[in-house]
Amino acid sequence: METVQRCELCGGEAFRPFLYQRDLLFDRPAPVFQIVRCDRCGLLFTDPRPSREEMSRHYPDQYYRHSQLDCLLHQYEGAKGPSWRRRVRARLLERFYDYPPARSEQLGLLERVLQEPLLFSLYFYLRLWRDPLLIPFGGEGKILDVGCGLGFTLARYREWGWTPFGVELSPVAAQHAREILGLPVSQGELLDAKFPSEFFDVVLFQHSLEHFLFPSFELREAHRILKDRGLLVVMVPNAGGLDTRLFGRWWVNWDLPRHLFHFTPATASALLGKTGFRVERMVLDPTSTNFVASILYLAKYQMGIRSMPERVFHRVFHPISGLLALLRVAGHMALFCRKA
Repeated sequence: METVQRCELCGGEAFRPFLYQRDLLFDRPAPVFQIVRCDRCGLLFTDPRPSREEMSRHYPDQYYRHSQLDCLLHQYEGAKGPSWRRRVRARLLERFYDYPPARSEQLGLLERVLQEPLLFSLYFYLRLWRDPLLIPFGGEGKILDVGCGLGFTLARYREWGWTPFGVELSPVAAQHAREILGLPVSQGELLDAKFPSEFFDVVLFQHSLEHFLFPSFELREAHRILKDRGLLVVMVPNAGGLDTRLFGRWWVNWDLPRHLFHFTPATASALLGKTGFRVERMVLDPTSTNFVASILYLAKYQMGIRSMPERVFHRVFHPISGLLALLRVAGHMALFCRKA
């Protein structure tokens, strides 16, 4: 374990304890980890934390099995053969998100009649629910996913017409992305990939920035390799949301010790500004996955209930999570940024 000497955001040296918790994901009784708050800027971070050499034991191979939901989503998105859902989605992306035209498919009579009202209804639904993965197409369509995991999200962008690139620290996950999904993924850190300057139209950190020992290094490198009019999208848990007050130390997104930083909208925006970015908009994720996972943690570790109707909970809490997103207090946020 190593002790943090200075705050990553403001350089302050005075911190106070905020929260204690063990590794709930793998149900390890020890050690217990600590989150502290910087007295100067309010940034929350894990301290002390595992060193770079120690961190690998907290990412065993089974860690990536928790991406099964993404896998199922990818299989749905990538299912072969004609599908009215695929055709409607392709036309939605083309019409409202500037995506290149999809392969033409013959529409049935009912589809031709319903296409326009269906497209507009779906567009306004997505605007209401704010799916953060619907990124407007830009430039040549070169997108980099930093910390791409097994690669399912990146494969979905490839299906939508992007030219995908990935960087992943885990050898197991990077190998899966390359060999199973056929994606160009570099194994290692972002700095090791040595991409050319101003190469990408979009750089994406999808729930990876909070895992890095020095997130400002990653953001500065993203600034270098992003085109001047390129888009940076940072998706991180929202430690300032209502979830944290409801669930306290049982909030699933503390995820100690893998999550080294715990951002609020204010501290995330400040770090992005410090590294050369301007936040244009912030979207709160309306999905209920992590809200329900926190309920399951609370039931398991506080009440001893290990079997819960998870599918029912998702149906019940999905509209509640959507309301929290509209009120801007949901547990996940996506920040859309440009170079300052």
